[in-house]
Formats: sequence, C-alpha cells, structure tokens
Amino acid sequence: MNKSEFIDYLEAEIAAAQKRISPKLSKSDKVDLGRLVFFVTMKSLVDKTASPVDLGTLGALNDVLQELGLLEDDKTLLATIAP
Repeated sequence: MNKSEFIDYLEAEIAAAQKRISPKLSKSDKVDLGRLVFFVTMKSLVDKTASPVDLGTLGALNDVLQELGLLEDDKTLLATIAP
C-alpha cells in the first residue's frame, strides 16, 4: 500500500465511524468514537500534523507491536508504506 492509498483508507474509515456515531453515545457509539480517535490520530501522523499527544499514543502502539514481535525492533508503523 502506498501513502495515497493509506490516506484514502484512513479517510474512508473516519467517515464511516463518524456516520455510525449517534448523539445517544451508546456502547457501540463509544466503540466507534474510539475508532474515530485512532484513525484521526493516525492520519495526523501521515499528514505530519501530529500533536505531542498523537505522537505519544502512536509511539506507545509502535512499542507494543515491537514487544509482541509484530513489528521489528528497528521498524516503525509507517515503515511499510510506500511513498
């Protein structure tokens, strides 16, 4: 997947999550809210507009993936995305 395709994916996921969230904020709405926050955070990283909190959140995820052996120690989340 290249960067453009990944951005398209993130934007589609953001839009889908936004559509599913109702003002009631039911349990499933809160799940979608969590998904929305994650995808917006990831998009901010790709767009190079990430806040320090965004960087910390995604850095922690990166560390967990490395610890679980799902990501090599010398790689980052975005290392597999082609320019």
